[in-house]
Amino acid sequence: MSTLDVEACSAAYKRMTTAKEALKSQIEAIEADMEALKEIVMAHMQANDLKSLKTQDGASLTLRVSTRYSTADFVHFCEWARERPDAMGLFEKRLHQGNVKQWLDDNPDDVPPGLQSHHTTSLTIKPAKE
Repeated sequence: MSTLDVEACSAAYKRMTTAKEALKSQIEAIEADMEALKEIVMAHMQANDLKSLKTQDGASLTLRVSTRYSTADFVHFCEWARERPDAMGLFEKRLHQGNVKQWLDDNPDDVPPGLQSHHTTSLTIKPAKE
């Protein structure tokens, strides 16, 4: 049996949680200020048709346009893709975790082929409320 002082560990964890919360609010304020500055610079660059620039202190600022695709009609999209074997690459290869768990709970004898599961264990500590 271990001689770990769980009470001391719990108290230390509570102190760290309190300190973390104080830092979190400071970080959120800083991040909001940073985002506001980015918006100002982005508006300036777009207004002046600039894609990139370098500041006197050597910082590089680059505007990047990214595009994400989605479908408003997934059923018809899947039907369209089934007719085109080369279109299967348009899908991401991942499973919906909650739906897979529900499927396995509802159908324990019908496990999809190739299904793998990876388990992790974590500890949650919730300090007592004061």
